[in-house]
Amino acid sequence: MAGFFPDPYLDELLYSVCARYSNQAQYPDKKSVVQELFGISTALAVIDLPAHLGNLIAALPLGHHYTVDRLIDSHTLLPFYSPFHPLERVQRLREDMRGSGKVSVPGCLGMMANTIPKSRIEECQITRNFERDKPVGKFSCTCGFVYSRTGPDKSPEDRFRYSRVISYGAVWEPILRELWSDSNLALDAIGNRLGVTHQTVKRQAIKLGLSFPRPGPTLRVTQLNKALLSPPEDNQTLASDKLETYRSEWLCARSKYPSVGRTFLQNKFRRIHSWLYINDREWLIEHLPPCQQKETASSFVNWENRDAQLAEAVKASAQRLRNISSYPVRITKTAIANELEQPNLAKGTLDKLPLTAMAVAEEVETLEEFAIRRIWWARDYYHQENVHPKLWQLKKLAGLSSETADLPQVKAAIEAAVQSLDHCVSLSTISSAKVAPSNEA
Repeated sequence: MAGFFPDPYLDELLYSVCARYSNQAQYPDKKSVVQELFGISTALAVIDLPAHLGNLIAALPLGHHYTVDRLIDSHTLLPFYSPFHPLERVQRLREDMRGSGKVSVPGCLGMMANTIPKSRIEECQITRNFERDKPVGKFSCTCGFVYSRTGPDKSPEDRFRYSRVISYGAVWEPILRELWSDSNLALDAIGNRLGVTHQTVKRQAIKLGLSFPRPGPTLRVTQLNKALLSPPEDNQTLASDKLETYRSEWLCARSKYPSVGRTFLQNKFRRIHSWLYINDREWLIEHLPPCQQKETASSFVNWENRDAQLAEAVKASAQRLRNISSYPVRITKTAIANELEQPNLAKGTLDKLPLTAMAVAEEVETLEEFAIRRIWWARDYYHQENVHPKLWQLKKLAGLSSETADLPQVKAAIEAAVQSLDHCVSLSTISSAKVAPSNEA
């Protein structure tokens, strides 16, 4: 459950609200924010039709007044899309936004499906990727949209997933031609209408032989991307440079964490590991750390010493987190584990580490404690800036929701912080009076 969550402004998109929360909470990475709010680290940040909203509602602080329907109707773009889609599809989108994470689907399964009566997948070819030992399906729709998906499917929602678009088809391409000729539309606007990125728009425009440069709604014009037109030799050079970049990044990771095992490196540097595993597996295997032997029952571990050392490390980590000069970070078990680079600390039950468990319990912050610490941080910030804020400004900088601000301990801290700032202003006034120059002869 999130310790706090900013109140949305009128007509503010949920994407913007979550961005403000991320900026205020200062999580160590974006995945941690997504995991905290939506309960799944692989969820994508979507501007118009976000999903997993049921998980978000469950993660909000106690006492909030939001519902999934209220968020959809007031802080997403579904109300703007609804008039242009059949009622059944709008209802399906609303249901998907509650939790499935598969709100929109590509090509004929999404936009094109509404333009062709009874558009459907009419052909499916199954092959096998022997390198990865996984089935690969090639699906062709009546509208001409062709895509592939690597299996096996693990849930019914996987039917709406795709790995690669092979062809956008005879329905999609004329729409691109029409939108491309409209100089009032920017590339991003065209991409949003077609359900693709602006880079995909440019690639398909090149493929269709559309005119370049293309004038847009601003003074900027769309130019040809030289990388997309590079001859094979240049592409080979780019691929070689990319290979060396990933190899260098992996070696830097090994150098930074010389004593950790393969699993830690794979999880912490997942992007680099995945790319090398697919494109340069032999080199990657040669540059993995040696396999670590699992501790057997006969292995002796001095749990008492380990417990004492880790307990002290937990206290020191919590103090370092408190001393961060930027916006405060809530001290949680996960935050301490990340700061110490001890992922097992957050996952384990600490049965064999009683001192560590006690230290963690003493150091982690409750909702009220974290809110109070943010209040005093805001107080110190205004004092250093020599600014006497209004009450609402103090609450806003501290990131307090109205529900959190009404908690008794938090309310008392707000009053104390305001009194402290008032006292500082009084002392400053008195001090100024003492040093004022005298006009007496």
